[in-house]
Amino acid sequence: MTRKIMCSQTGFSLLEMMLVVLILSTLAFSAIDIVDNKDNQVRFEDTRRRLDLIRRAVIGETGAVYNGQRLLSGYAADNGLLPKNDDPTKDDQGILALLSKPSNYDSYSLKSPIFDPKPAATGINDGPAPTEVVLSEPEEKLFKGYRSGSYLTPPPSSAAPAFYDGWNAGASPNFGWNWTVTGTPEILTVTSLGADGGVGGTGIYDADIGITVTDDDWRVDVDGWAVTVQNKSTFDLAVSAPGCVRASLLVYLNSNDATDPNPFSWKRLTSECIPGALAAGSNVDVLFPAAGGFQPSTRIPAGEHLLVLVVDKDPTPHNGSPGETPCKDGVVAGPPPKIDCETTGNRITTKVTFFPRVALPTDKELVIR
Repeated sequence: MTRKIMCSQTGFSLLEMMLVVLILSTLAFSAIDIVDNKDNQVRFEDTRRRLDLIRRAVIGETGAVYNGQRLLSGYAADNGLLPKNDDPTKDDQGILALLSKPSNYDSYSLKSPIFDPKPAATGINDGPAPTEVVLSEPEEKLFKGYRSGSYLTPPPSSAAPAFYDGWNAGASPNFGWNWTVTGTPEILTVTSLGADGGVGGTGIYDADIGITVTDDDWRVDVDGWAVTVQNKSTFDLAVSAPGCVRASLLVYLNSNDATDPNPFSWKRLTSECIPGALAAGSNVDVLFPAAGGFQPSTRIPAGEHLLVLVVDKDPTPHNGSPGETPCKDGVVAGPPPKIDCETTGNRITTKVTFFPRVALPTDKELVIR
C-alpha cells in the first residue's frame, strides 16, 4: 500500500513583501528627515550665534559693567565709525574690517588729539599741519584705534581669516553675509541667506535671518548738550571784543586721509560763545552746537572724547580767521592782572564719555584754576 505524504509550504506573498519594503522605506526616509532637520537646526543656531558675535564686535557688550561703571568696547567705540560696504575691494569694508586691521588704520594706543582752527566741511581736521595744534599732554591723550588681533575670531580650522554663517555658504568679500550700510542716519544690516543660499526663502531654515545696528546703537546726538565753564581762579578771564571763548569737542575717527599729513583724523564740534569776561569765582553754561556759522553733524560716536576751552577772536566758529586756539590759563600783568587765554600756561581740557541710548552727561565742567 502506498502512503502519500502531504507537505505544507509557507512564505511571504508579493503583497506582504511590498508592504514590508514600504514600511522600511518610510522609516528610512523619516530617519533621514530627522537627521537633516537636526543638522539644519544646529546650523541655524550656529548662524544666530555668529550674528550675535558680529553685533558685539561692532558695538561691544552693551550691558557690560565694571566697578559700577558701564564699559564701552567694540569696533565703533574704538574707531569712531562703522565698517562700510561701499567698496568691497578695500580691507576696511564689511566682515574683513572685523577680522584684521585695515591697512590704512592706526593701531590701538594713546592718541594725542588734534585741534584744527579751520576743519573741513565734515568738521574733520584737514591741515595744513602747521596750523593744527597737537594736544600731547598726558591728561589730554585718549586710548583709540584698532585693537590688536581682531574683533571677530575666525574658527580654528580657517586657513585664512574667514567668518561664514552656519551653512558655510558664499565667498569674499563678506563670506556669504549680506552686509549693507544705508540711510541717514546710518543703519547696518547683516543677513544670512539661510539653508537655500538665496535671498528670501520660506520656512525656518531657508528664510533669511539677520541683525540690525541702528545709529542710536553706537552714536549719540550732542545737540543741546550743556557744558559748564567755571573760573575757580582769582583772576578774571577776559577776551577782547568781538572775541569770545567756546568749548570744542574733539572726536577720534580712525580714517587716514591721503590729503592730510596726520596719520588719523579728529572731528571738531563747537559750542556757542561766552563773550567778554568771565569773572573770578563765576561760571556759565554753554550749549552745543554754536549758533550761526558752519557746524558739522552733531551726531558723534559713543566713547571717550576730549573737551577743550577755545578762544575765538571773530567770533565765527571754525573759520580759522583771525584765530581760534585752545585757551590757556596764563596770567598777564594789569592793571588789573587777568587771564587772556593766549599767554603761556596750561590748556583747559577735560575728558568726557558718551554712552549710546543714555542721557547726555550733565556734570561736565571746563575749570580755570
